[in-house]
Amino acid sequence: MTTHFCVTGPDGSGKSTQLALLKQALVGVDARICSIWDVFHEAEGGLPFQSQQAVDHYLGGLSPLARSLFLMHAWQEALARAEARGYQVLLLNAYWYKYYATERVYGADRKHLDALVAMFPKPERIYCLRVAPEVAAARKSGFSRYESGQDPTMQGFVSFQRRVHGVFDELASQDGWVELDGMQPVEAVAACLRDDVLANLGSGGASDV
Repeated sequence: MTTHFCVTGPDGSGKSTQLALLKQALVGVDARICSIWDVFHEAEGGLPFQSQQAVDHYLGGLSPLARSLFLMHAWQEALARAEARGYQVLLLNAYWYKYYATERVYGADRKHLDALVAMFPKPERIYCLRVAPEVAAARKSGFSRYESGQDPTMQGFVSFQRRVHGVFDELASQDGWVELDGMQPVEAVAACLRDDVLANLGSGGASDV
């Protein structure tokens, strides 16, 4: 049976970096990093977009409900394909949480969103990386329209992400997420994440970080 661990957080919080380090640290564990982009990059049967920029352009023309359906469909398919391959552990990059939070800010109906995400399995542990939107913006070389409220500038990104952070606060309090300070050195965050995942992978129970 596959065990799921999730590293989530707003855009620019360092999720991909931490997941890559975590996968390296899980020596002897058959683990795979799973993201929404997997279903776009599949050689066969992937979604027909030539680039992430093309996806970003497409998303900008959709209504909140249509966009939510598209994004959750892509996540569900990416997850199903990864689970079918029989990995011991799936490390979920952002998972549905980031897209739920973003679509809430875009104005999607919460009842519709809640119904969509109810189908997803809850990870063994959910880790949330936290950095200030200004710090996240400084780390990035450019901004997509989706993550910036359709204003792909530093100011647009920071303003939109402040609102996204508010939804993450709600989710974290509801589901008992493990908060990680993304402002700390990368190595320190990685060590904390690794130790907690290994403890929970071995015991199947919760531990304190």
